[in-house]
Amino acid sequence: MTSTSFAKTALTGGQAQTGVINHELIEKSVREYEKRQNALESVHIFETTVLELSFKNILTIQNLRPFTSLKKLQLDNNSITKIENLETLTQLEWLDLSFNKIKRIEGLDSLVKLKTLSFFNNEISHIEGLENLHDLEVLNLGKNKLTTSELSSFLQFRQFPNLRIIITKENELGETSNDFLIAFLPNLRYLNYKLVQKHQRAGAIELYEGDIRRLEQEERSVKEKERAAKEKKERTDADNKANCLGFFKDELYHLLLANDPDLPELANLERVEDLLESFRERIELISTDFREKMYGELEQKEKEVEYFSESQDLLQEQIEEVSLNALETFEKKKHLIQKNLWIKGLQLNHSQEDLMELQQLNENLVQELFSSETRCHEVTSSLLKDFRGRRSALMTTSRELCFTVSKELLKCSRELDDEIREVVNAVETDDLRNLMVASLTASADHRINYIESVEDRLVKTEEQICTSLIDELVEKEHQRNRKRVVEIWNLYGENKLEFLGADNENSDDEMYM
Repeated sequence: MTSTSFAKTALTGGQAQTGVINHELIEKSVREYEKRQNALESVHIFETTVLELSFKNILTIQNLRPFTSLKKLQLDNNSITKIENLETLTQLEWLDLSFNKIKRIEGLDSLVKLKTLSFFNNEISHIEGLENLHDLEVLNLGKNKLTTSELSSFLQFRQFPNLRIIITKENELGETSNDFLIAFLPNLRYLNYKLVQKHQRAGAIELYEGDIRRLEQEERSVKEKERAAKEKKERTDADNKANCLGFFKDELYHLLLANDPDLPELANLERVEDLLESFRERIELISTDFREKMYGELEQKEKEVEYFSESQDLLQEQIEEVSLNALETFEKKKHLIQKNLWIKGLQLNHSQEDLMELQQLNENLVQELFSSETRCHEVTSSLLKDFRGRRSALMTTSRELCFTVSKELLKCSRELDDEIREVVNAVETDDLRNLMVASLTASADHRINYIESVEDRLVKTEEQICTSLIDELVEKEHQRNRKRVVEIWNLYGENKLEFLGADNENSDDEMYM
């Protein structure tokens, strides 16, 4: 089956279709475009970058998934009702869906490189499905069914820095829609094919000055929240990597007291709020100290990984140099032997000795390569063993830090219990005092249980981090070794086939003579 017939089968299932995009339609479009462009040679249709399918009575978008190189797609002036099956066209920059019967904007999420998009003369009533298209430069929504209620949907385009041209003519957006768009879209340069003049923008901004100010304030607030969320995620990821999650500033204090049903009753007692504030400060100091130490441990761990990687890279370079020298020597000897073999073949002095020498040369090469790989694997295994030892020592240190911080937290919690107990004992009413004693006991148990759970989590996480890293490095070396062994055997087989071919060639020459 030829590549063209294969493409035809892939596009049509081997059957002719009407109202859809099929092989004949695409083939004709590609070749006509090449002809207009005076292309020196044809490309496979799946590699085309431009597809012009205007006025083809297309009802359904399909059979375009293989065209991953497309940059421009014209589907205007057809009878398409739904945008679909475009997910794989991630390189698309220009899409024309004008003059169709589309009611909804959808199916464009993956087309993030789109710059020009036209829906002129369709049946669209809502602006949606464009959230990911931040590279848009031109958007044509003219002659659809957009109404005044959709004007606010245009505000999303404030986040599209390159969107300079918008067409909205022949909709029901209202008389003030142009002023609205000019005022709220500062990057807009052309509206309905006309250049936005400075006086127009100034007048439009004056009309909506208060609304613009409020919107800008909201946008700043949203950006600030997004920035804070991003920073928190980055910090959380870093803390998780260092195994000190939950120890940032007073996070641990709030976690310790969270979900404690007895604390509110105790907090109502005189001086307890002050005691809790002092407790918060001590917990924050313990947390900060532990966090700094764990980041110091992380730095040491990363240095160990870096040292191991550098040692392994150096070893690989050395082994690669040995292998290249062996291959170079092999090629030189092979060339000499094959040259002699060729001469002997012509002089009818053909001998199996030369062929046997080639085979022996091949076996010597493979033996040398295997020897180098064995040494590489052994040295890497030794490096891994040393790394495991050093990493285990670091893990022990980190575990000791986890145990220590747990002891410090328990001590701090007991001190708080003693301080609150003094307040409770001063309560004059027996019933209230007994109630507060019970609440204090329950609250203390709550904190102890949480601190013990934190210790357990920290220790287990430290062990998991160490074990998973070593397992990953061991598996990586295992895969590298297996790949190298296969490469060597493949080389041996290729050389052997080449030598057998030389033998058969000379045998044929003798038979002919």
